[in-house]
Amino acid sequence: RECPFCGVSYLAYLPNSVLIFSKCLGVWRLPDLRKNVYSRTTSWVNNDDDPAIKMPKSPSIENILEIFLITYNRAPLLENTLRQLSESPFRHCRFTVLDNKSTDDTSRVATAYSNRFSDYHIVRHNRNIGGDYNYLRAVELSTYLYTWVLCDDDNYDFTNADDIIAAIESCKYDLIYVASRQVPHLGWDGCGASTVRQLIDEDATYHRACAFWPALIFKSADFDTHCYVNAPRLFPSILFITKTIQENYSIYVAREELIFRNMESVMEMSPLFLFKEWVKNAGLLKEDYIKEKIIEQWTEQGFIKTLAFWIAMEKSSHVESFWPCLSEIFFGLSSRLRFKFVLLLPVILIPLPRSFLIKARRVFYRMLGRKNIDELPPVSWADR
Repeated sequence: RECPFCGVSYLAYLPNSVLIFSKCLGVWRLPDLRKNVYSRTTSWVNNDDDPAIKMPKSPSIENILEIFLITYNRAPLLENTLRQLSESPFRHCRFTVLDNKSTDDTSRVATAYSNRFSDYHIVRHNRNIGGDYNYLRAVELSTYLYTWVLCDDDNYDFTNADDIIAAIESCKYDLIYVASRQVPHLGWDGCGASTVRQLIDEDATYHRACAFWPALIFKSADFDTHCYVNAPRLFPSILFITKTIQENYSIYVAREELIFRNMESVMEMSPLFLFKEWVKNAGLLKEDYIKEKIIEQWTEQGFIKTLAFWIAMEKSSHVESFWPCLSEIFFGLSSRLRFKFVLLLPVILIPLPRSFLIKARRVFYRMLGRKNIDELPPVSWADR
């Protein structure tokens, strides 16, 4: 993998660590707190294999759930998030703010809330390691049975959190899902105990929904070395999400949405680029039928209709990367989806006026029923 700082690196494995060699750091050691690769922590009380994970005999959220909040240069949003969490049932859990070397008032805001939590910590990095690696740093530092990694810009409703707390304290579930079951225009019905495969078989948008980091509370030991080595790959948790599908984790889906995603932060990537990365991530799965389900989750108005629009826009906006992007998408698809992709050749080969594409973009997203401008692809790639 590329070094997050200098862009040059490679990975080497030793029995209990991952070493990243790079020009800027020399050697950066990531301790492998998840000792058994792809092992499952199913019996937490008597599991002494990993001394880094604390195993209390009287489970309560205070001694089995560790919460991390990653932040960078968004002091007002951070203050809103800390205020909500300090008034929540989770305020007595071990809580750590990971400050990615912010240059605004983040340090002051984080310090101001130190007396509102029972077990509160602030970690300020020596350098900005990026949001993805800040997420992975949280996973690396976690020593409790469950880990919950939060962003600094979302909103919460703790009114009906009793079932979530009960699910955590039961220690029965590998995952607890606490966000919306309605990814824009997609979703699933039902809540309670299930398995990941069962949700997918019921056409739940599990893979896409879990790309929202704070949606999952997970067992710390399950996020092991294999979930690190190719991350970040669009989303830093994507390999872990893939693992939960392959090994069919048990999951508890909350009755009510606890966390509400703030859509102000829009990724500065074109939809076709995101789709390409999504196809690559789906390629990590073994079964074609699951790959197809996950890929088609990204195309809300149908595979051909959505891709036709994205291809037309990408062809106009990113000429140099257009053909490599299409190539990666095509070879990442199953045979059935490749046949559909071939039907898009007229859109790929025939040029369209840019003014027409700009107008078509707005019409297309009105068809999706999206009213907020922040739900559109960033203006920087489409309207420049």
